[in-house]
Amino acid sequence: MLDGTFFAGSFSERWKRGGTKVVARYVDLVSNGDMSLYITSFDATRKLLSG
Repeated sequence: MLDGTFFAGSFSERWKRGGTKVVARYVDLVSNGDMSLYITSFDATRKLLSG
């Protein structure tokens, strides 16, 4: 941050594979109480990443 504010956080991930498709879910917990959820999927046969 430009004003010198510093945030820390922890990060965890869970993923599941079904055939050639992988779905990953990421949770980011920040020290100020913010929480972010990211969901990404990847199909190895199509070389396609979506999120």
